[in-house]
Amino acid sequence: MRYFIDTEFAEKPGCIDLISIALVDENGREFYAEVLDFDETLANDWVKARVLPNLWRNLCPEDRLQNWGACAGGGLLPLAEIGPAVQQFIGEDIPEFWG
Repeated sequence: MRYFIDTEFAEKPGCIDLISIALVDENGREFYAEVLDFDETLANDWVKARVLPNLWRNLCPEDRLQNWGACAGGGLLPLAEIGPAVQQFIGEDIPEFWG
């Protein structure tokens, strides 16, 4: 099964901190998660200006429902829970990721 993937992240020397991950499978099923414990102060100016204002957690409740109401799983999760949530979304499939 093909999964189309998009991520947002903050870079710092020697490390990349995940901010969010979105997956859509070839049947149209969607998954979206944001890292609940992401430290926004680590983001560079470009990410602060273009990414952070559009995060699910920064949208008003009406926009959240409109934009992400149909997504399976995910939401605001601690970083340690995002991997297992992605695995649950994929299930027994052998994934082929497309970026």
